[in-house]
Amino acid sequence: MAEGQRVVPVSASPGGDFWKYLLAQPRPLIMGVINVTPDSFADGGLFFEHDAAVNQALALAAAGADILDFGGESTRPFSEPTPLEEELRRVLPVIERVRAETNVPISIDTYKSRVAEAALEAGANMIQEAAFSFSNALAYIHEITSRGIHIDDFAKRISFFFSTGLQIFEEAARYRAARKLWARIMKEQLRAKDPKSMLFRFTGITGGSYYRTKEPINNVVRGAYGLMCNILGGAQGMLHPAWDEPFAIPTEESSLLALRTQQILAYETDVTKVVDPLGGSYYVEALTKKYGQEIEDAIAKIDEMGGPVRAIEEGFMQKSIADQAYRMVREEKSGERIVVGINKFVDDKKQEKQEMVLHEADPQVRQRQI
Repeated sequence: MAEGQRVVPVSASPGGDFWKYLLAQPRPLIMGVINVTPDSFADGGLFFEHDAAVNQALALAAAGADILDFGGESTRPFSEPTPLEEELRRVLPVIERVRAETNVPISIDTYKSRVAEAALEAGANMIQEAAFSFSNALAYIHEITSRGIHIDDFAKRISFFFSTGLQIFEEAARYRAARKLWARIMKEQLRAKDPKSMLFRFTGITGGSYYRTKEPINNVVRGAYGLMCNILGGAQGMLHPAWDEPFAIPTEESSLLALRTQQILAYETDVTKVVDPLGGSYYVEALTKKYGQEIEDAIAKIDEMGGPVRAIEEGFMQKSIADQAYRMVREEKSGERIVVGINKFVDDKKQEKQEMVLHEADPQVRQRQI
C-alpha cells in the first residue's frame, strides 16, 4: 500500500452488508490516507489537486484499502490553521466523486470535526467533546445535503473519533447518550429514513493526555482501562497508544504490547459477547440521561452563536477547551484529581533510578525528508 497508510482495528462506518462484512473480518483493516493538503508529511502535497486526490483514492481502493481517510488540513509543525470553509472546499468535492465510484467506507480526518478528539487531549470534558463533534459533523452534513445529496445516500457511512478517558461509568454513559442523541438528530432533524443512517459509529482512542512520564509503565494499566471504557460504551473500533507515547515514538516492543492489550481484552475476557452490558444500571442510566441533555444543551448554545463555523472563528470552542484544560491541571496540582504516582502514592526513589529504552530514529529518515 502507499506511504502514509496505517493498519488499524475496525473503525470504519459503512452501511448495509458491507458493514457486516467489515466487522466479520479476522484481520486488521487497512486505511488508505489521502491528504488533500499542499504540504503533507507523507506525500509532499501530491494530492492537493482534486483530480489527483480522487485518482489516488481510487488507486488505494483498487489495491485493497478497506477504508479511505481524507484530510484537508496540515498537521505539520508551525503550519497555518485552515479555515473551515477552505477545508470543506478541499475535501467535499473529492469525497463526492469517490463516493460515486466506490463503496469503500469513507472517513474524514479533520481537526474541526475532531475538535473533540483534540478536546480531551487538551483537557475538554466529555460533554464538550460530544457536542463539538456533533456540531461540526452537522456543518458537513448540511453542506453536503445543500448540494442535492440525500441524507440516506451517505449518512450510513459517517463515523466519529472520540478520545476516551478512564472514568469507566461516565465514559460508557457518555457514549450511550451520544448514540441516542445522534439517532434522534438524524431521524427528526435531518429526516433520515434508513435505520442504518441513524446508527452512531465511532472509534474510541484511549486519550494520550491521561498518560504520564513518571512511572510510565503505569500507562499500560491506564490504557487497558481506557479500552474497557470503549467496549462498555459500544465502540466499533479502538486505537490504543503505547505506554511510551507521551515522550517518544513507540518502540517495536511497546507497540506490540499495545496490540496485545487489545487482543487480550477482545479474546480472553469475553466482554465482546454482550451488547450494552451496563444497560439497566440505575447509575449508568441516570448518567446517560443527564449527559444526553447536557450535550444537547451545548449543541443548542453553538447554534445560537450562528453554528460551529462562527463558534470556531470567535474562539468559543478553543476557549472552552483551554478553560477545561486549566481546571484539570489545577485539580491535579491541588490533589483534588488523583493521579497515581504523580500526586498520590509517589515513589521518588523509584522515579530517580528509572531507566527507559526509547525509540531511536533512523538518521537516514531525516536526510530523506530534506
